[in-house]
Amino acid sequence: MKRLKIVYAKRIEKDVKRLEVKTFDHLHKALERLGNNPFPSITTAKTIKKLKIKEPTYRLRVGEYRVIYRIKIEKIIVLRIIHRKELQRELKRLT
Repeated sequence: MKRLKIVYAKRIEKDVKRLEVKTFDHLHKALERLGNNPFPSITTAKTIKKLKIKEPTYRLRVGEYRVIYRIKIEKIIVLRIIHRKELQRELKRLT
């Protein structure tokens, strides 16, 4: 599969400012790997999950944080990087 380009939504800037440097580095590495394999599979079943909302949206689990993203033609659009406790509230907003 061809490597997909990662594009960030405007909201990501605010999300990243709240993160510690160590956490940001960990998330950045996970996002780089995501470009190679953005879909749930047997090997990524615990970290990548397809969310049950209208537009196909996925969640990447990275420690205490979740990356919410959508896949479009040849690119991944990262919508949010949030703490796991904020996930349900954000999913309600996205539906």
